[in-house]
Amino acid sequence: MGAYRLSDIWSAFRRRFWLLVLSVGLISPLALALAYFLPPKYDASAQILVEAPSTTLLNTTLTVPPAQRLAEIEHKLMARKAVLELIDKFGLYADRPDLSTSEKVDLVRRNTRFEAIPPPNASPRSGAVLSFSVSFTSDKPYLTAEVANELVERIMAENLRARTEQAEGTLSFLEKEAARLSRALAEVEAEITTFKNEHEKALPNSLPFRRQEVSNVKNRMFNRDQSRLALAEQLRNLREALQSGQIGLMTGQMTQAERDLQTLRNQLLQSQATLADSHPTIIALKKRIEVLDRVVAQQNNSATAQASRARQQAEQQIALLEKQIALSDRQQQADAAYLKDLEESIALTPKLEIELNRMLRRQAQLQAEYDAVIAKRNVASTDRQLEAGRKSERFVLIESARPPEGPTSPNRPLIAAGGVFF
Repeated sequence: MGAYRLSDIWSAFRRRFWLLVLSVGLISPLALALAYFLPPKYDASAQILVEAPSTTLLNTTLTVPPAQRLAEIEHKLMARKAVLELIDKFGLYADRPDLSTSEKVDLVRRNTRFEAIPPPNASPRSGAVLSFSVSFTSDKPYLTAEVANELVERIMAENLRARTEQAEGTLSFLEKEAARLSRALAEVEAEITTFKNEHEKALPNSLPFRRQEVSNVKNRMFNRDQSRLALAEQLRNLREALQSGQIGLMTGQMTQAERDLQTLRNQLLQSQATLADSHPTIIALKKRIEVLDRVVAQQNNSATAQASRARQQAEQQIALLEKQIALSDRQQQADAAYLKDLEESIALTPKLEIELNRMLRRQAQLQAEYDAVIAKRNVASTDRQLEAGRKSERFVLIESARPPEGPTSPNRPLIAAGGVFF
């Protein structure tokens, strides 16, 4: 392919002459006119620092990060009602009767910018915010700065209100929760107390004692049975001896006095056969017999009394043995009933232990929840005090918006140059 000749270039120029004329004569003037007549746009910006709390807390109930808090405030400030208040206060777009209310609201939203500035070397995902800027764009420089500063005031007021309300709301909620848990604890403690009172004899903590008591009672009943058998045998022997006359029975052998009396009586009979009643021998024998009669009578009375006393003592001993046996029987019945109660309570203990453990677990759970709520309540109370003293994390205005010295748009030289070289 050869080089272009001058004739070829001239021919191409002639063919596109009117296109060049149209471009230079029409488009360039339009671009220059556009660059001249476009309305200027002014931008004002304020910067707010997120200041760390003056007192470092290990825990806090105000856990909303600044980035999220700023986003929430932005949504509130850009809500239709808030934007309309801003429009009415500053008379925004009053010179644009052609705009509807909704269009004015949309313009304010488009011309307002919130930009978070993260700390140096911070990860974008951390959500950390060192400061943020609030900007507003308008065709009036002083109005631009006033609106930006108004937005800053609203941001700081809304942040303070939101944090204060959150601290107070959290504290109020935790106080109500603490009161509720306290009531629940009191109820379960009363339930446990009632349960223990109703089942005092079958509670798990007394199970070892009751098992030992069962062994003790059985041993005691066994020993008592052995003692009762001995008492019953003794009673039977006494009754048999009493009924058979072995106790209090007078011996059949004659005493010496009775034998002497019998001998004298025999001598008297023999002497009376040969001697008269007035004979001295007969009279002497009768006197001796009379004396011995009195002696034998006294001896017989004494023996009868001894026999009577022996029978009376035996009857008293029988009565005592009967009382001891009756007492033993009553004690056996009482121990049998006590043993039955012990065995029934031991059988009931596992079921009661399950129910008691359920209530104790409920009590422990409520106590843990109550302790956690109390700890959080104390933190919330501290948060509220810090908020009241302005010692918690806060927004601090470090640079207010100032009226711009010149417009930020449009870039008139760039528009004009683009139109010429197009």
